[in-house]
Amino acid sequence: MNLSAFSKECSRRFNGVIAGLQKQAPSARMVGKFAVDQAVKEARKVVVRPSSKDDATSD
Repeated sequence: MNLSAFSKECSRRFNGVIAGLQKQAPSARMVGKFAVDQAVKEARKVVVRPSSKDDATSD
């Protein structure tokens, strides 16, 4: 295989990989948004929940 054919084959395969990643991007974004939303929910629960240490010192 000559260098030109090798270069074209590498370029074709690389373009295939990039196209595959672009197809996955919307679902990856949805999964990421879901994960962030869940983390925010859990963080808010922890912030709102009074700790037992606060209860003991307030008496």
